[in-house]
Amino acid sequence: MAILGIDLGEKRVGLAISRSGLLAERYTLLEFPQNIIKEPAAFEDLVTRLRAILRREKIDLLVVGLPLLADGSSSVFAKKIRTLAQKLKFLLGVEIVFENEAYSSGQGISDDESARLILEQYLNSRREQ
Repeated sequence: MAILGIDLGEKRVGLAISRSGLLAERYTLLEFPQNIIKEPAAFEDLVTRLRAILRREKIDLLVVGLPLLADGSSSVFAKKIRTLAQKLKFLLGVEIVFENEAYSSGQGISDDESARLILEQYLNSRREQ
């Protein structure tokens, strides 16, 4: 079962992969000239690129980073991410789970590294259950 971790941004989307369900590694960084949340053409480009990756890597699950506030509540951006992810779930036909990304971002961390941290956190939490 291959899993794709996603750090969704407005113009950059970091991706990480776990082919074994044990280890997460950086996969790639997708960049867009327009905002994927606001511009339908940019969102369609995202769907096309993700569809190709899902097919090529035989992805069974997407783990999407959710930027929650310190108290665990949803930020305005988190609500946008949830909406975007639900559209991806429908269009790509793949299961999606959310993982708190509050501790995955920081200065100097690339978006694909952030995606790796999100995916690693998900994998670790699954092992602990």
